[in-house]
Amino acid sequence: MSDIKTQTPQSKPDPKSSSKSRRMRWILIASLGVNLAIVGLVAGATLRGGYHDSDVRARAMQSRDFGFGPYVAALEAPERRMIGRAFIGKAGRPDKAHNAAQAKFEAILDTIKADPFDVQTLKSQMLMQLDDLAELQKIGADVITDHIAAMTPEARAAYAVRLDQALQRPPRRDKSRDDGRPPKP
Repeated sequence: MSDIKTQTPQSKPDPKSSSKSRRMRWILIASLGVNLAIVGLVAGATLRGGYHDSDVRARAMQSRDFGFGPYVAALEAPERRMIGRAFIGKAGRPDKAHNAAQAKFEAILDTIKADPFDVQTLKSQMLMQLDDLAELQKIGADVITDHIAAMTPEARAAYAVRLDQALQRPPRRDKSRDDGRPPKP
């Protein structure tokens, strides 16, 4: 008998598996972004003393946290307060959003820890989180577009100039941070 080694053919990566993996990675990234936004809202509200009707800055920031930064930044201060109030009125209080997100994360953690692991349940749970974010973004878009639609042509033109300026400047960074890097000018 001769020493013949049997070779197993090299398996090629499944293109479907690769695209599923890539899609799952993007879902995880989007989910992380949503949850960081919610955590930021709650932390901001907590550090500022919780939810108060007079806490208009936090309300304006809430609408910015869901992707409307330049649109809100281009508004005058009283308009930002109005937008923040309208957003809270339609979306609900930040602490409720945080509690709901926390419950969903706990369910996701349970799914990840489960044996046997059910990837379809995990995907479903993560997609529900994305649906929640999409709903908040829709509310923000509705509030802002309704406000712009109510502007006079002159006010809308002035807003367009401010929006263009807001889009030209980079986001502000916290100058008080202490991570060893100098603040940007």
